[in-house]
Amino acid sequence: PGHGIQITHGDFAGRLLIPYHISGSSTAWYSDDHGVTWLSSSPVGLGNESEIAEVGGAGALVMVVRPNHPVAQPHDPLNALFSFSIDGGITWTEAAANEDLKTSICMASLVGFEDSLFYSYPDDYYSRANMSISISDDSGQSYPEKLLIYSGPSGYSDLGVLSNGDLLLL
Repeated sequence: PGHGIQITHGDFAGRLLIPYHISGSSTAWYSDDHGVTWLSSSPVGLGNESEIAEVGGAGALVMVVRPNHPVAQPHDPLNALFSFSIDGGITWTEAAANEDLKTSICMASLVGFEDSLFYSYPDDYYSRANMSISISDDSGQSYPEKLLIYSGPSGYSDLGVLSNGDLLLL
């Protein structure tokens, strides 16, 4: 799962971004010439299996990052990691935990639509279960609204939005 984005607003409208990780750190490739040439952004810190979304109308970006922790090893409760960019994905803040969102060490998905940000993930600290969608209306700072989609086993997900505004979850 996972997808890249094309920025639609602000000074970097048209830029393509593809999240990736290298040497244990998430970052992004970006292109301003329709994919002919690609540059690498600054790393966001430890993490992998990242996803990027545009938030709000000014072209700000948010990246969710899966914590680098072996799935089979015991661990304390972990929260989803987020990083932000205001320069079109060239630089990112260091990834930091969001206490609103549990993670079972599993890739999550992120998509922006109008002024909201939607985040899909297994809402559990230890097992890949309870597929949920949380909603942020403050550019990804908090996720007060949560919808349980499926309480059984669930893991990797990908979100999309149709042109009519319907939200898709795979």
